Amino acid sequence: MFKSSMVLLAVLACAPAFGQQSMSSESSGKWTKRLWKASIAAVAAGSVLDMQSSLGKHETNGLLANRQGTFSAQGIGIKLAIAGAAVGTQQFLLHRHPASSGYKTGAIINFAVAGALSGVAIHNYGVKPVQ
Repeated sequence: MFKSSMVLLAVLACAPAFGQQSMSSESSGKWTKRLWKASIAAVAAGSVLDMQSSLGKHETNGLLANRQGTFSAQGIGIKLAIAGAAVGTQQFLLHRHPASSGYKTGAIINFAVAGALSGVAIHNYGVKPVQ
């Protein structure tokens, strides 16, 4: 699993560099912006998967745990706020500095975060819920 994730990350990191050689700068800019938007969708999907897999289970992060020590609506609110702040910050920065390289970097980071969240969700499905 780890090896395939690293290969995917390497391909995603190298693909924009190869694509830019054969495309015009305008075409490349549209492509990288679309890739960044797809990476936002991947982060959202990974976040939802992580939250759904954590509900009702013991939470080791004290910030996300409720008084009983489980993940609940309080943790969902905090996770949504963090994800929204991260995406909002990227949107703000890319709107102010719309370079193609910024979209590429953001997409790579977002896909890595989505992969990490999906890995956490896979782990959470193996954890037994609190009774």
